[in-house]
Amino acid sequence: MFSSDTPQVSSFFNELDKGVLLILQKFCAPHEFDMPIIRASHQEHGIPSIFLEFDLAVPLGQFRSRIEALVEMLQMELV
Repeated sequence: MFSSDTPQVSSFFNELDKGVLLILQKFCAPHEFDMPIIRASHQEHGIPSIFLEFDLAVPLGQFRSRIEALVEMLQMELV
């Protein structure tokens, strides 16, 4: 199971300096179980992230809007 306390994960978060885009196919149970823990770890470390989930069809318009929002948020942090 994923844990933010492991040295590998701490090292990974230290290398992140911008943000994280998480993409997951719906109903992919093995990865779906880890997602809340991963997202909580990002929040704990102050790393902005968004979570995109798709089914058979990829909602490109919605994804574009959410990714643009993340990019704008990251740009505001640089100012």
